[in-house]
Amino acid sequence: MQNMDFWFFWDIFRKKWKMILLVAFAAATVTGVYSKLFIKPVYRSSVSLYLGRVTENPSLENAAALMSRGSGLTNVGTELALGGQLSNDYLELINFEAITEGVQDELAKTGKWQRKEFEVSADQSKASRILKINIDSDNPVYSQEVATIYAKEFIAKVPQLVGIQNMQIIEEPVLQPKPISPNIQKNIAIGFAAGFFATLAIYVLLRLLDRTLRTSDEVESVLNVPVVGTVHNDREYSLTKGNPLLFTSKEAGAKDRSQIAEDFRVFRVNLINKKPADKTDGSIIAVTSTNAKEGKTFCTANLGAALAEAGYRVLLVDCDTGDRGLQSYFGKTNQKGLMNILSGEANFDETVKHNLNNLNMDVLFCGDKNQNSANLMVSPKFKELMEQLKKEYDYAFLDVSCHLGTADIVSAGSSADSVLLLVKAGKSEGEVVKQTADALKRANLDISGVILNGIEE
Repeated sequence: MQNMDFWFFWDIFRKKWKMILLVAFAAATVTGVYSKLFIKPVYRSSVSLYLGRVTENPSLENAAALMSRGSGLTNVGTELALGGQLSNDYLELINFEAITEGVQDELAKTGKWQRKEFEVSADQSKASRILKINIDSDNPVYSQEVATIYAKEFIAKVPQLVGIQNMQIIEEPVLQPKPISPNIQKNIAIGFAAGFFATLAIYVLLRLLDRTLRTSDEVESVLNVPVVGTVHNDREYSLTKGNPLLFTSKEAGAKDRSQIAEDFRVFRVNLINKKPADKTDGSIIAVTSTNAKEGKTFCTANLGAALAEAGYRVLLVDCDTGDRGLQSYFGKTNQKGLMNILSGEANFDETVKHNLNNLNMDVLFCGDKNQNSANLMVSPKFKELMEQLKKEYDYAFLDVSCHLGTADIVSAGSSADSVLLLVKAGKSEGEVVKQTADALKRANLDISGVILNGIEE
């Protein structure tokens, strides 16, 4: 279960902020347009009344008389309390039939009762005898007219119902040209917030349901294997014939201080430090992944180039008879290579391509893809070739077919000193990666480290 702290949500927002804000602004725009064009405006006109005292309620008068024996402050409190009680009564009288019928009759006399499109409400001013009657309708003039009639009917009918004195209008209704609803600014803000949090919630849900590995901690937790190299996701760099390597030469590579170039420089230091101090010959490292299109060849080639930039003698060996990644980038379709050497059709010296991109790095292509690579790479001749490479190179990288696709990694890995498993951040599922690692262990191939490619941070 992922730890849903502040940084969890911040990480999602940081990666998806453009889409989140785009949806939020779109929702705000739609809400604003809808409020302006499709929601009928409501205008309010209010009239304020001062409420007099009840003259025919002995219980209230007795209570007032008893409390009036106190101080002047007590009298004021009594009056306010009594006014509050009366105001609550008057709030209930707003919708009494006697008053509403009187309003209907007055409107009928003016020929405007047929509209009937108004709502009445009342507010009591706190700790006072002020009662405000509100009339809401879709026409500001109509609201003002109804408010005036309602106040007059209230003053005329309420004394007959409860018996009062000194009730009067203290604030006449005025024409209100600005509607009280819809509040377009408020609706836009609500639309923006709804779009923002709804989109964020969707991304959070997708992240919670996501079973792919994204960070070094997740990879190490699942595999219990250290991550020896992390490579950032940078679409500017891709392994193509037009831009095959980050390091095109020793001089040009030294000037490249991009993040992804620095990733491979850090990676090479980690790899160098993992080499046993008592090992005097070269290292054969097999690189594989769980699935295709995860950047295995890209990382293998640029790691070799980074080591070559530092002065190490490097060889790239294309063992992928399926995609033939290195050959497709740096060679020709019919060019001879590893499979031709193992089948006895060619020798190493005449097939290897020297000083790729003016670096101290050679490449041995796959060659004939129709050969049975699994049989050839488990043959004695392949082991002899690997021993030869250890003497001639500091590092030889075997770019091997994805494990779940072929058995080449088992054949080639048995002659390698170590195996690196590439994991594509946000693409490689944890369970699939674990199955791959378990299968390699069953073949007595221990993963010495993991390459985490395509991280976003």
